[in-house]
Amino acid sequence: MTFAASVKEELCSVPLERECCATAECYGFLLFSKQVDASGIVFQTEYKNVARRYRELLRVVCGVSALLISPDRRGGNHTVSVPAASSLRVLERFGHTGRELTLRLNRANLEQECCYGAFLRGAFLACGTLSNPERDYHLEFFLPRRKLAEDLCVLLREMDLPFKITSRRGAAVAYCKESEHIEDLLTMMQATQSTLRLMNIKIYKD
Repeated sequence: MTFAASVKEELCSVPLERECCATAECYGFLLFSKQVDASGIVFQTEYKNVARRYRELLRVVCGVSALLISPDRRGGNHTVSVPAASSLRVLERFGHTGRELTLRLNRANLEQECCYGAFLRGAFLACGTLSNPERDYHLEFFLPRRKLAEDLCVLLREMDLPFKITSRRGAAVAYCKESEHIEDLLTMMQATQSTLRLMNIKIYKD
């Protein structure tokens, strides 16, 4: 299992104890899904546990039964989809209309300080990845919408996490290469075991 996969597995095991944090995490998933508009919501991931978590969050937070389709072959993507009949209900739950020209971060969905880490957990599960720290320190969010990438970086910088933005294959990438900041983000997202593992790797390398 890759380091990124183990991080996502740990994040998927974080209990959904507070309603406000479940809402924030679900919003992180939603904003960075493949398709988000009134005609439908589509999310894809190579990790089945991540797809299951998003489907459960949609049920708990929005009262929507999303469809989960798993690939017939190994290596394909798992897809969570919400049809047009229910997508507007999901969008309105988070203060969006589905008719926005540019989707932007709605801070009203981050009610408490604890919700920021939950939102970032959803965002990372949706579009984040992390390199093997034995080789390199690199955490990134692959974002298809530039304005959302800018909003995410503003939020991260407010939390003293200096992420930068670059472009790759026509999409925006928010990234960080500082091990200390990666540790801080993992801790905020409640991936404490992954944080400890990263720290031990650093000690061994030093």
